[in-house]
Amino acid sequence: MFENNPAKRYVVSVLVEDKPSALTRVTGLFARRNFNIHALAVGPTNVKGISRITILTDEYNASIHQIANQLQRLIHVLEVTVLDDNKSEEMQNKLADLGNIE
Repeated sequence: MFENNPAKRYVVSVLVEDKPSALTRVTGLFARRNFNIHALAVGPTNVKGISRITILTDEYNASIHQIANQLQRLIHVLEVTVLDDNKSEEMQNKLADLGNIE
């Protein structure tokens, strides 16, 4: 069905307060909007009480920026950043280059 119109991949980074319902609220929004989550990672940040949720998703029929705006309005969400797959690969390459510097 989507073979003729391939979806664009996006990485969505969400900073949230460390609260029990934060992950459920974020992933629930994606489910309600029929977005498929291909990968999900959650971990603490350097700031106590704040975690980062990183989501890899596709955009088929709805705007990823609309989802980002809706995420921003959720309780416990502090910041939302959207990267397309090309930008995220660029970032990974730059970080790898920094890691190789002695």
